[in-house]
Amino acid sequence: MEKRVEDILDLITRDTGLTDSFTLAGKQGKHLNISGFAREQKAYVMAALARLSGRKPVVIVPDAARAREIAKGLGAFTEGGVSVLMPSELSLVTAEAASRDLELSRCVALSNIITGEYGAVVIASGALLNKLEPAKKFRKRILDVKDGKPLEQDVLLEYLRTNGYERVPQVSQPGEYACRGDIVDVFVPGCTDPYRISLFDDEVEQITCRRPRTRRRPPSASWTRCGEGCRYGDQTRRD
Repeated sequence: MEKRVEDILDLITRDTGLTDSFTLAGKQGKHLNISGFAREQKAYVMAALARLSGRKPVVIVPDAARAREIAKGLGAFTEGGVSVLMPSELSLVTAEAASRDLELSRCVALSNIITGEYGAVVIASGALLNKLEPAKKFRKRILDVKDGKPLEQDVLLEYLRTNGYERVPQVSQPGEYACRGDIVDVFVPGCTDPYRISLFDDEVEQITCRRPRTRRRPPSASWTRCGEGCRYGDQTRRD
């Protein structure tokens, strides 16, 4: 985080009434109600108080519009990105009617929350109504692919197929994968470009970040993390 942003966040310590009340409420395990702030000030106060407590901010808001608004504000004061968890569409029709983009964004947010790879989390209250599997079970379905790590191609392809990735001739959208010989291209949700995983025998030989829109040589990567490609059907697989 830039020193300038840290200095701005530390300015909240000048309001000793607020910071003392916040610290006391935390020690006593009580809620602290704060009001009177404009919408533009709320993100700053959240980030500053979270920094004061040594924790990452996790914010629950009433709806999707407010979630996007708060996430935009928190992005200026946090390092590591803001993960936004939106509610999955609930309806009496099959889950196949749900928006794929929405489900992909939920996969990214849930993966970041499970692995702790976030600067802040904003949750639309409706998402709390969606039934989810235990965190340990979800974490087991996150595959870390590393250079030199043993990995059979059949195992990788089966993982992608069973975790919602769509096989296509050439990847162009998140949640897609393609296979040609010993090369597997994967567009992991949340990434800006797809990854090319080159396999040799039963081992990962090389991982490169593909940039099909340019002719520059793709940069290499030592590892990539494959989360779920989609979560269609959550509503229909409830106990």
